[in-house]
Amino acid sequence: MKNINIINLLCSTILFCIFIVPVDLLNKYFPVDKYIFLATVLMTYFFIIIKSGKIKMFDFAIFIISIFFCILKRDVSYLHLLGIGLANRLFENKRLLVDIKTYCLTSNFIFICLFFVFIYSIIYFGHDGRYLNTGLVDPNTSGLAIFSLFTIIRCRSKKLGNLLLIFGLLTLSKSYLLAIIIYCFVKFLFYKKRHMVKINYCFLSCVSIVFLLILSSLFIYMEQENKIRSYQYGINRFVVFFDYSNYHRFTVNTNLLAIYNENKELLMTGIDEEQFYNLNANYTHRNGRIFYRIRPHNYFFSYFRIYGLWSILIFVLTYQSIKKVLNYSNNMISLPIFFYLVFLGLGLNSYWLYLTSFTLITNSEEIK
Repeated sequence: MKNINIINLLCSTILFCIFIVPVDLLNKYFPVDKYIFLATVLMTYFFIIIKSGKIKMFDFAIFIISIFFCILKRDVSYLHLLGIGLANRLFENKRLLVDIKTYCLTSNFIFICLFFVFIYSIIYFGHDGRYLNTGLVDPNTSGLAIFSLFTIIRCRSKKLGNLLLIFGLLTLSKSYLLAIIIYCFVKFLFYKKRHMVKINYCFLSCVSIVFLLILSSLFIYMEQENKIRSYQYGINRFVVFFDYSNYHRFTVNTNLLAIYNENKELLMTGIDEEQFYNLNANYTHRNGRIFYRIRPHNYFFSYFRIYGLWSILIFVLTYQSIKKVLNYSNNMISLPIFFYLVFLGLGLNSYWLYLTSFTLITNSEEIK
C-alpha cells in the first residue's frame, strides 16, 4: 500500500464524516461519524508506526493518556486522542504533507462535499433562521466546516472560493462573520509582508483565556443590571452582542473554574458531560444565576472540563503537532481558526484537527 493511498483514505474519511454524514440526525441514535473517524485513524496510525518500525516518546505519551481515559470512563471513544499522535506523524513527514496538499488541490471529492453543503442547505433551509447548513446543522460548527472547505476551494479557483466565502454568511453565525473579517484583514494587512510576520500562539492562548474570564465577569455584571437581551434570530444576531446566548457561552467558563475549586478531586479525572450539567445547575442555582444546559465553548476550557489537569499535556502534544504546519504564508487561515478555538472550542479536536490542518497545508506556500 502506497502512502498516497493512505492519505486519500484519511482525507476522504475526514471530509465524509464532516460534510456527507447527516450527523445531526444519526447522532440521536449512534455517533457513526466519530466511530468511522476512529477506525480510520487507528488503522492509518498503526500502519505508519509498523512501517517506521519504532514508537516515539510522543506516541507513548498519547497512548498512555488515551488508554487511561478509556479505562477510567469505560468508553473507547477516548481513543480519538490517538488522532493527535497520527497528526504528529503525518506533519513531520514532508512527503505526506505534499500528498495531503495534492489531494486537496486535485481531488473531486472536495466538490462532492460542496454539493452536499447545498443539499443540506435546502433540507434545513430556514432552520433556526439560517439559510446555509451542513449535516452538522449547528450554525457555528457548520460555519467552521464551510470556512475550511471554501478556503481550500479558493486555492483551486479564487473567484469561486471568494463567492462561496460570501455565501457562508448565510449561516448567520457571528463566529463565521468574525472569522471572515479576520481572514480579509490579515490578507490585506500582510499581503506583501506575510513572510516577515511570526505569530506566537502560546502567548495568544494565554491572553485569550484572560480575555474570556474578563468577558464572563462583564456578562455577569450586565445580567445583574438587567442589560442582557433575549436570544436573537436572523440578521439581528450580527448586531446584538449582549444577549443570553453569549451570556451562557462566556459565564460557563468561570462556572467550570468554580466547580473545580469546590471539587478538587475531579482535577485528575475530568468531568463527564452529564456530571458537569448537574454540577453547573447546582452552582448557578446556588448563586442566583440562570442555568442553561451548555458546555464550555472554548478549546482550552472544553478540554479542561473533559480531562482536568491532563489537558495541559494534551495541549502541549497538540501544539507540537500543529506547529509543524504553521508558517508565515498561512497566517490568514491560522488566525481565523485560532478565533474558532477561542469562541467555539472547535478546530483542534477529533476530525476538526485534520480538517483545519488540511486547510493550513493547502494554503501553505512552503509545502511543495
